[in-house]
Order: sequence, then C-alpha cells, then structure tokens
Amino acid sequence: MRMLFLISALCAEVRPRIRDEYHGLIYLMEAIDLILKNNSENLAEKIPNKNKRRSKGSRRGKKGASTEVEVDDCLVAYYLDDSEVDFANEVLKSLFNLTINVDRNNLDEIEEAHFLRLVSILHDLLLCDTKSKDKKEDLQSHTVNLLTSMPAPSFEELLSPVTEMGRPDNPDHEYDEMNVEVI
Repeated sequence: MRMLFLISALCAEVRPRIRDEYHGLIYLMEAIDLILKNNSENLAEKIPNKNKRRSKGSRRGKKGASTEVEVDDCLVAYYLDDSEVDFANEVLKSLFNLTINVDRNNLDEIEEAHFLRLVSILHDLLLCDTKSKDKKEDLQSHTVNLLTSMPAPSFEELLSPVTEMGRPDNPDHEYDEMNVEVI
C-alpha cells in the first residue's frame, strides 16, 4: 500500500490511470469497507451481550448494504486496532492522491456516486474508536485531509438521520433531526 501511495504522490501523470483505468478508487474504498466490516463482525463476537455498545450513527445501513452487525437489537460500533488504523491510513493517503486533481465541478453520475459512497465510509472512520489516542488522531487527520478533496455535494453523507435507536448521547450533536456528531 505504501508503494501505491509513493507512486501516486510522486507521479501525478499516473493518478488518472490508477483511478480510472485500474479502478483504484473503487478497490481502495472496498479495502476500507472490508476493514470496517471485519472489525464489526469480530467485535460482535468478543463483546458479551450485556455490554454491547451502540453505534455512533453509522451510515452503513443507509444505502442497503449494512456492514454494521446487529446483535440482540443492539448495534456494535467500530473499534480498530493499531494495525487496522495503520493500513487504513495508508489507504486514505493513497485515496487523497487519487482524488486531489479531480475536477469537482464536472463529475458524471458514476463519479458522484463513488464520492458519495467514499464520504459515507469516511463518516464511519471519523466515529471509530482506536486502542490509542495517537492512532485515533492520525486516523481522523488523514480522514479530514481526504475530505478536503471531496466535492461539496458529497458532504451530505456526513450527516445521518436521527432515529430512536441512533439518538446521539449528547443533545448538542443533533440538529434539524440529523445526527451531526461527526462534524
């Protein structure tokens, strides 16, 4: 993953080729999605039923393909270990390189859908817990950095509708029936 980051950072002319011809954007999104899916499944197995943690407003179920695990009517939040955070950070850095030169004003429907999905995944990364505070700060830093290269219409994915089960713990994180905790 580090090689992909270095190639995409140092050779700007290969970025469109990696992104479009080799579908790099899609594969890298899938890599992060897989980290989150495997993590939630592993976490659901480890946590006793009485102590299940509620989700922090994941966007994963919004589009139909939920990667969050529901066990005993309780959703499990993501908790990444250091190796998962390190890998996710490398993927985020590569994604940044692939998206930095995209013309955000002239996106076709497919590109717009990819960016919406990517911001939805970034939403969940911003809400992840990690083993160490430093790793969480690194993950959030790389995630926010990638958000700076996203087109403005895709930011709607940072918000999630408030439901009874998904009400934020802090009432300040709710605005106009939307959970704004990630912001």
